[in-house]
Amino acid sequence: MLKPEEQATESLELKEECYQKLKWVVRVVFSYPAYLRNLELGLMYPCLNAAAKEVVFQYLVQTNSEFCLNGDPAIGSSAEQECHFFLEMVEHLAHARPVLKRTVTLYNRASKPMPPCLREWAQNPGVPPPQKRGPRPIAQDCTALRDHIIALAIDAANSVQRDPRWPQKLLIGRACSSEEEFREHYSICRAVVEALENANEVRKIRLHHLPKWHLPTHNVVWNAWQRYQNEILQNGKPRPGRPLLPPQGIETVLHPPGVDTERRNQTLRKIAEDHMRRCV
Repeated sequence: MLKPEEQATESLELKEECYQKLKWVVRVVFSYPAYLRNLELGLMYPCLNAAAKEVVFQYLVQTNSEFCLNGDPAIGSSAEQECHFFLEMVEHLAHARPVLKRTVTLYNRASKPMPPCLREWAQNPGVPPPQKRGPRPIAQDCTALRDHIIALAIDAANSVQRDPRWPQKLLIGRACSSEEEFREHYSICRAVVEALENANEVRKIRLHHLPKWHLPTHNVVWNAWQRYQNEILQNGKPRPGRPLLPPQGIETVLHPPGVDTERRNQTLRKIAEDHMRRCV
């Protein structure tokens, strides 16, 4: 029979092993091209000057309108899927309405038939919601995109722990009063923070010319998860500013009804598997 100190050591080693596996799951989520593109924008935005921030907004509009015209080969999504995403998010992302307007123009220039959902919107685009007080809309967009992807990574890591074979469940984490307190405990939030720190170190080595990242603190990561939870729970209390998700939740965004998403899902699974092989 193991002595108490040996049991404590064994338990700590098991926690460390589980923590490293969850950190790896987080890295896989962050490696998806669709997520990585938006995550990087959200992380670099606070470090940009005013002119560069305007360029970011125009980049979002230009790039995403082209995806709505041709699809996104990097993740295997079709033009219809991309259009559906921005139609679902038109009241939630400041750049969604400009993206859709530009997409309609691109379709007309190309004499290409629009997906039915976009054609219907073009006939009755409605009016944009009133401007809310607080940060500029693009700043809200970048924060929302960053928080959304962080929350998806936390959700993915937490889902892994629901497997009955998972040896030892770790807490998601909580807001802490100090960095030292946060680093003392294994948690999914800590895995997110350290995964981003590791990615930033690799990025600095390989890509010297790109803008710096503004890395989220442990409390920012925890708050991102709380915001996500509050918006997908029926009785949640959304934070001020633009909502992160439509009222129906994440499923309407990732898997719109009546749209075939299997090719995209297969592509994302392959990306994840390739990333796993590289990690091994």
